[in-house]
Amino acid sequence: MDIFVSHISNGKWGPAVNMKAPVNTIGNDFSLIYSNFPWEGYLVSNRYPDSKGGNDIFSFSLEKPIISKPVDTTKPFVYNADPNLLYAFFKTGSSEIAPEYKSTIDSLIGLMKKYDYLNISITSFADVRGSESINSQLVSDRLNAVTGYFTASGISASRIIGKPGTTSTDRELPNLTFHAQIGFVTKENQEDYFRWRTYNSYDIFSLEKNNGYSYFTGNGSLKDMQALAREINAKFNLGAFVIVTYRGIVFDDTVYSPNRRVEMKLFNR
Repeated sequence: MDIFVSHISNGKWGPAVNMKAPVNTIGNDFSLIYSNFPWEGYLVSNRYPDSKGGNDIFSFSLEKPIISKPVDTTKPFVYNADPNLLYAFFKTGSSEIAPEYKSTIDSLIGLMKKYDYLNISITSFADVRGSESINSQLVSDRLNAVTGYFTASGISASRIIGKPGTTSTDRELPNLTFHAQIGFVTKENQEDYFRWRTYNSYDIFSLEKNNGYSYFTGNGSLKDMQALAREINAKFNLGAFVIVTYRGIVFDDTVYSPNRRVEMKLFNR
C-alpha cells in the first residue's frame, strides 16, 4: 500500500503519482496528513525496521520550505508551528465546511477509526464583525458543522470534546505563514515575468486564489513581510502587500479570515 499525490489546476485533478521513497517503503504506507503544509505532518506505516510490529504513526519534518524560501532582505523566520493543531476556515457569515478542508478532517477521522485511543478537541471562533448574537450563532453553527461531520462519519460523540469559543482578533496563529504579494493575474506560470519586474531580486512563487493566481515572495512573520512589502514598493512601485496562507490556501485577507475558524487537536484519552 503506497501514498500517491495529485495536483489540482483550474478545478481539475491531475493524475495520481506515487510519492516514492522516503514517503513510501516496501511496507504499507497510508493516512498522510499535514499539520503545517508542507513542512510537517504524519503518516501511518509498518515500515521495517522502524515500526514496532504493526502499523505505527510516524511524524516528519522537512528542513527546507517547499512553497518559498527566505529572501536575503529578511531575517530567517522561526515558524510558530504546532504540529498537533489543524484548522478549517470559513467564509464570511458561513458555517459550511469548504471542500479544501474536508480532506484534512477526513484524515483525522481515518486516524481515529484506526486508533481507538485517539480523541479530538474542537473549538470554533468568529471574527469581530457582526452583532454579538450573530457571532454567537456562527460559533455554535461552525462547531456543530464540524462535530456533526465527525459523528456522521462514524466517530462516537463520546470521543469529541466540542468547545464553543468567542470572537477572535488573532492574526498570527500557529501554522499560518505570511508573504509579500507582488501581483495577481488570471494567468498561471507568470513567475518569470514578476522576476523580470523585480530585476531578479526575489524568488517568486504562486498559488491559486479565487479566479486567478497570487504571485508572491518571502515567508515569515507579519512584521517581517510588512517590511518586505514596503521595500518592494520603494524599489519597484508594484503595490506589494501582505497575504497569509495555510496549507497552500491563500486567504482573502489577513485581518478577518484567520478568525473565522475551527481548531482541531487529536489527543490520547
